Amino acid sequence: MISFLNNFFKLEELKTDFKTEIIAGFTTFVTMAYIIVVNPAILSAAGPPQRVDRTHKKILISFRHWRINVYFEWSKKWLQ
Repeated sequence: MISFLNNFFKLEELKTDFKTEIIAGFTTFVTMAYIIVVNPAILSAAGPPQRVDRTHKKILISFRHWRINVYFEWSKKWLQ
């Protein structure tokens, strides 16, 4: 499985490996999750209008739509 992923993503050509990419992806995910959860609290403490909750929901919805689009693009690539 890992050799398939190495070939598919051309990890050796890019001078990286599977473990590094998994750690980088996990780090990015945790960072974004932290920002999405903490940012509304920081903004509300700073005193912007109370529309922060709506902004937070819009960010989550746009992320969900992005994730769905990525999945469908990935599935189109694999099903050809």
